[in-house]
Amino acid sequence: MNSGTLQLEYPSQLYEQIEQSLGQLLGSDVVVKNYDEYRTMTIESLTLLIEFRFGRAGARNSSGQYCHGYHIRIHCLLPRSAERSFLRVLDKVAAIERFVDRNSWGIDIRQIDAPEFLRSEPSGLQYQLDQVVARAVTWRQNLYLGEGLNQSDEVREGIAWAVNPVNLDDADEYQSLEVQYASGN
Repeated sequence: MNSGTLQLEYPSQLYEQIEQSLGQLLGSDVVVKNYDEYRTMTIESLTLLIEFRFGRAGARNSSGQYCHGYHIRIHCLLPRSAERSFLRVLDKVAAIERFVDRNSWGIDIRQIDAPEFLRSEPSGLQYQLDQVVARAVTWRQNLYLGEGLNQSDEVREGIAWAVNPVNLDDADEYQSLEVQYASGN
């Protein structure tokens, strides 16, 4: 696999990639936290909460890696007292939705499928938290974690040939193919 991309071993690695990417996308003044922290925090500025809602099994990929499918939601929250709070949240949610659609998490594409069922919607947190405008971006994404089960391909070191060998499995009846007139020889 490509050494320039992240090799997934755990779902938390996707969480960390999302967290880092959102900070880069929306700037350092945005607070990015885990969804489970919302009960203990005060929303004072633009806040994003990352939620892995639930997981499910899926079919193994062509490398034999087990599929972990997750429903992921990013809640975008802003105090109602902020100027034009609803429109600011709406704009941020649109930017997040476009970013998620690009699947730019820095993960090897053989270990992550494109996002499915991507949408933005009102977040239930606006009913649970007083004085907060909240919308969410939701999607489903499959991850293929760890090493593949398939063995790597056999390394070929050349071509051998034989004319009408008596025993096809006898290596002594074959000789190496040499190219005498190829460029570079």
